Amino acid sequence: MAGIAGLASAIALRKAGLEATVFERSPKASEIGAGITLWSNAVGILAEWGVASQLLAQGNIIERGELRDFSGRTLVRTPVAAVGRELGSVSVAVHRAELLRLLYEKTDSNSVLFGKDCVAVEQDSDGVTAHFADGRQRRCQILIGADGIGSLVFRDLHGNIPLRYAGYFCYRGITRYSGTDIPLGQAFENWGPGRRFGVIRLDAERVFWFANVNTHPEALDPDHQVTLSQAFGTCHYPIPALLQQTDKGQILRHPIYDRPIRRDQQGRGRIALVGDAAHPLTPDLGQGACQAIEDAHVLAYCLGSTTASITALRNYERIRWPRIRWISRRSRFQGWVGQHSTGLGCRLRDLLMRLTPESVMLRSYCKLVSFQLDDPLNQSGRPS
Repeated sequence: MAGIAGLASAIALRKAGLEATVFERSPKASEIGAGITLWSNAVGILAEWGVASQLLAQGNIIERGELRDFSGRTLVRTPVAAVGRELGSVSVAVHRAELLRLLYEKTDSNSVLFGKDCVAVEQDSDGVTAHFADGRQRRCQILIGADGIGSLVFRDLHGNIPLRYAGYFCYRGITRYSGTDIPLGQAFENWGPGRRFGVIRLDAERVFWFANVNTHPEALDPDHQVTLSQAFGTCHYPIPALLQQTDKGQILRHPIYDRPIRRDQQGRGRIALVGDAAHPLTPDLGQGACQAIEDAHVLAYCLGSTTASITALRNYERIRWPRIRWISRRSRFQGWVGQHSTGLGCRLRDLLMRLTPESVMLRSYCKLVSFQLDDPLNQSGRPS
């Protein structure tokens, strides 16, 4: 699909000298989604692909992050810019549609085919056949499933394995806000009982916000603004103002799911998986798009390093396994801590966050956003 994972894979494979065609279900490119954060691990790879300069021109470079309670008291600070300087690449917030546009422009326009709804895939010893809803077929040497959290390719390989509900819905929105209390370069997230609210600027005029609320996975919500006002109306300024100013018709709402990462649920034969098709993550670390970009980078490296396609795909999975498993578990745990709902538990959580040494938080953050691919096929498979 022509999402982040699919387009990133096409760019990376072409840079490795390989042909790649992207099949997208939608009839045309669409500008959907809200804001997205790309941390140093992803921006460093995008720089190698020649995309970073345009990305930075479109987005807001993140210099510092804060974790706060609902009163606005700071619990933890993260010097994002200092880590970025050490790693050699910054972090940035950008509109998802603008990121997709940049990735699409970096691919060969003839290599992205719209209106191609894949309904089945089958493989044999010589290749893979993709079957589309219009009755047509496409034969290829290998197939990369980049079709998101409800991946048909994953289902064809492993059956209907249920996703795991994280316990909350995520609301996202963008609004125009010129107040100086949300400066460029700063991101903050507020933690309360069973709910969180995060804010970051996309540029001097637009603010992206997200809100996580504990609820039943099938809960209905006919008026998102009312629900959010009830959940965050007592939060510190300007959070209530952001909710009031956001066009309620533009507020997105999604239940959050992930899937435990297992070795026996990766690719098979001439098929591999990338992005949410391979490892749907909760958004608690902001690493969904970043890990899709890492996937594409490692996949292209492996396919460009050997003429044996099946061997290359298994090498890719072996390299990615330790890091993806760690990030998946940590993201799930972060969500569990952040969405804790009892008063006493929240007070203890906030106290522990305030007492955690900054050096400990900094090491953890560096591990999250550090990514280096140094001849991994001769190592244990864990990128440094």
